[in-house]
Amino acid sequence: MGIVLSLIKIALAVFLGLSLLLYFRQDGMIFLGARLPSAMLDELRRSFPESEMHLTAADGTPLHGWYLPAPGARPAPLLIYFGGNAEDVSGMLPDHHHFSNISLLLFNYRGYGLSQGRPSQKNLIGDALFLYDYFAALPEVDRERIILMGRSLGTCVAVELAARRKVERLVLISPFASLRALARKHFPWFPVGPFLRHPFDIIDHA
Repeated sequence: MGIVLSLIKIALAVFLGLSLLLYFRQDGMIFLGARLPSAMLDELRRSFPESEMHLTAADGTPLHGWYLPAPGARPAPLLIYFGGNAEDVSGMLPDHHHFSNISLLLFNYRGYGLSQGRPSQKNLIGDALFLYDYFAALPEVDRERIILMGRSLGTCVAVELAARRKVERLVLISPFASLRALARKHFPWFPVGPFLRHPFDIIDHA
C-alpha cells in the first residue's frame, strides 16, 4: 500500500510540475520571436527608404512595420500579411514585386522585429484590428478590396480578423485548426486544454 501511495504522489508531482511548466512557459514556446540581423535591416532601409513605419497601439505599445503603396491608380487594394511564429515580416520586403498593383502592409507582432511589448493572443488580435482600421481609413486604400494573408501562427490572426472585419479574400499558408488541437495531437497523454492561455481556435471562426 505504501508503494502505491508513493507512486501516486510521484505521478501527482509530475503532473503538477508539467502543468506549471506549460502554464508559465508557454509564451516562449508559442511566440518564438524573430529579428533580422542589423546589416540586413540597414539594407532594407536603404532599399525602401520611404516605407518604414512606426505606429503606437491603443495601449501605447510601439509597433514597427512597412507599408508599400501600390503604384498607379488609387484607391488600390491592400494586402496585409501576418507572419509565422518565428518570422520577422521585414524579410518579406524583397518579395514585394510579386504583389503588383496591390499595396503591401507588413507589421511585426509585439516582441518581434522592432515592435515592442509582449505577444499574446489578445494582443495580436487587438493589434491586427488596430492596423486594419488605421489603413482601411486611408483614402489611397480601397477598403472593399482588402486581402489578408497569414502563415502558420499568422493564419490564426488572419482568420480572427476576417471574422470581425470585411475582407475580399483570405489566404492561409500552412494553417491549423487550433493550437489546442495541435497540442493534444503532440501530447495526447496530457490534458493541455485547461492550461493553454493562447488556444487560437481557428475552427471557431472558419
